[in-house]
Formats: sequence, C-alpha cells, structure tokens
Amino acid sequence: MEQSRPSLAEIARRARVSAMTVSRALRGQPGVAVELAARIRRLAASVGYRPNPLVQALMAQVRGGRVRRGTNVIAMLVPQLEEPGWGHKEWVQRLIRGAEQRAATVGFRLEPFYWQRAEMADKRIDEILQARGIRGVVVGPLARPGADLHLDWNRYAVAAIGATLAQPRLHRVRNHAFHSAQLAVARLRAAGCQRIGLALSLLSGQRADQLWQAGFLLADHAQPPRARAALIHQPPRLERDEFFAWFRRARPDGLLLVENLAYTWLREARIPVPARVAVAQLNRNTEPAELAGVDQHLEAVGAAAVDLVVERLYHNEFGVPDRPKDVLIEGSWVAGTTVPPARAEKPLSRPSPRGRGAGSLRRA
Repeated sequence: MEQSRPSLAEIARRARVSAMTVSRALRGQPGVAVELAARIRRLAASVGYRPNPLVQALMAQVRGGRVRRGTNVIAMLVPQLEEPGWGHKEWVQRLIRGAEQRAATVGFRLEPFYWQRAEMADKRIDEILQARGIRGVVVGPLARPGADLHLDWNRYAVAAIGATLAQPRLHRVRNHAFHSAQLAVARLRAAGCQRIGLALSLLSGQRADQLWQAGFLLADHAQPPRARAALIHQPPRLERDEFFAWFRRARPDGLLLVENLAYTWLREARIPVPARVAVAQLNRNTEPAELAGVDQHLEAVGAAAVDLVVERLYHNEFGVPDRPKDVLIEGSWVAGTTVPPARAEKPLSRPSPRGRGAGSLRRA
C-alpha cells in the first residue's frame, strides 16, 4: 500500500516548530536560525518530503499578487501537419473527450491546442505554454508518423498518445493494436472464416507501429500449416482497382480493415457481406453502425494519458524520462451484421451402447 506524501504539518510536528517555520526553512527564507533550518531540511529529506510543484507555483503567484490561470491546465497539443482537419476526426475527438473528462475528475482542466505547424513554429507554441504557466502537456497523435517536436521539454510533465512521435521518446499511451488484431482474427475464425485477409495502407500500419500486422501474422501462424493464408494487402495508399485485383487473387472469406473505404467499395460492387466475405474493422468507430470490429476504447486512452501527466506533476518530474513507459489499453469486440455469429460447436455424438450397432456385431 502506498504511503501518503509527508506534509509540512507532519514535519513541523516532528521538529516541534510551526508549519510556517518549516516553510521558511525549506524555501531558504530569513528568520530561521541556521542550525534549525539545517535540521528541518535533514528531517524533510529523511521522511521523503518533496514539494508539490502545483502548490509551489500557485503560492508563488499569490505572493506575487497575481494568479496565472494556467496552473491547473493540462494542454493537449494536436499538431496538424499534412492533414488540416486531422484534429477534428471522430477518433481524435474521442481521445480529447476522454482526456477532458479525466482531467476534470482529478481537478484539472484540459485545453486542446489545434496547432498548424505550417503557420506556427514549435518555438512559438512553447512560448504560449510558458506564458500561460502551463506545466502539464499531452502530445496528441500525429497524422504522419516519424515527426519530431522541438519544445523546451524540461519545463513540462508530458506524455504522448500513440506511437507517431519519433523524438523525444516520452511516456505514451495507445491501443493494444497487437491484441486487437488477434482478437479480430479469433472472432472471424469463430464465425467460420478460413482465408482471412488484412487490407490497410502503409501509413495506417506505421501509425500503429506495425502491430496490427504483427498480431495478424502471429494469429495466422498459430494455425496448422495447411490452414495458413497470411493474406495482406498493404499498398502506400489504398486504391480501388488495386484493392479489387488483390481481392480477386487472394479470395478471402474474411477481411480485416483499418480504413473503412474498402468496405464502401465492396458495397458499391454489390459483393454480399457477410455471405461472400465477412468484414471487420480493427479501429471501429460509431459509423457505419453495422460494421463489426474492435472498439479501441479511445476515451480510456485519452484518460490514461492525463493520468501519466498528473502522476509526473505530483512527483515533481519534468522533462524527457530516462525509461519511457508504454501503456497499452486493450480493445473489445463489437458485434455487427458484417460478421456472422460464432458457429456453435457440434455436440459429440454418443456411441451406441452396443458399440457400432447391432448389425455390426459378430457372433462368437
């Protein structure tokens, strides 16, 4: 069981002085004898006292005659690079809603920063955060993986969502994409699919750190050799003609998607779903409603990112961590009309009490 953070009052009780004297001694202010101040600091160190940076910042502003309104704000940076509307996609908004709700629960306020890097340099967003007194930062997912952000990270308690930020390496939270792929394959196999394919763009695979493909391939490899298919279509960009050329050649009876564009093409081509091919989405959202797939619980992902930031704030930890954490949130299956229900196992037939039947018995 975790011990509570030692307070100034606890140190004052042990040192047999007032809490004000302890506060002055720890801040190095005059009015406390040198020997007493040294004893108080040794006592504070022995009980593991660490000042709460949020309280420190607030009290410094109160003493200075002004309270900066960013003290209890956590910024969520949503850099919009190649896709100007990136931050307003449904799944990104789900992340933001989860982060906002969690921040409010623990006494903070989350403020999204929709940041057009083409119009505003990293240094400028850094200046805005510092001017607002914001110390907690969540870095949202980037449209194109492999990008770097150049902020004065030593000023912030920070965590990232997803695996798209290349540098710096921060604590991060994401959906357990490997588990999602394996879960979806298992559901399609339970529905009777034998030749399961995976279709996604190269960019979508990179955003998930190639873990969708890894989970899919391992699930396929777990099958008997004669049942393995490993049907993957991963072009740089999904194109209709190329998709159907692969579809006719691979002949999948089950299909996993990331972009639901391929599902739209199947419907336009009047290919029966699920009679001809069962279809499921690895990153299912609310539309189209009939599409089965894996709910990534994006609200929980956003909430967990806030938890990482708040934990660092309360422990007075800022900057790039030495050993980054990678928090994985498991998804869950959502049934839909595009995947048939799991086939019921056939009950084992009971052997006849007379072995193979009366007609098969030989007389002695």
